[in-house]
Amino acid sequence: MVTAVSAGVATITVTTADGGYTATCSVTVSNATAVKEAQIACKLYVYPNPVVNGELRIENGDWKIENGELRVEIYNVNGVLVGTRRALSLQTTIDISHLPADEYIVKVGNRTAKVVKK
Repeated sequence: MVTAVSAGVATITVTTADGGYTATCSVTVSNATAVKEAQIACKLYVYPNPVVNGELRIENGDWKIENGELRVEIYNVNGVLVGTRRALSLQTTIDISHLPADEYIVKVGNRTAKVVKK
């Protein structure tokens, strides 16, 4: 779903049919044509969902790595930062076995995804 189709900031949200995976990103565009291009470039894969064994995998399609790394942040449902990790590549695995079973928000750059830990 694209919530803006003109010049400015376009927020793009992608949700799986079962509602188990959501990715959101905001892209600044100069015209409506750029929104179509931004939809292709906005990729965030967080799996498995739900997380059962404590390992959360993150793949960040075509993002740019700033200063040689990406910052991954994990927040609980109350918005409290419960973990961070610096990823050196476009794929990383994070051990969240120490976190209690609950819903979490994973944030990488301006993209977010909701995950459930069982």
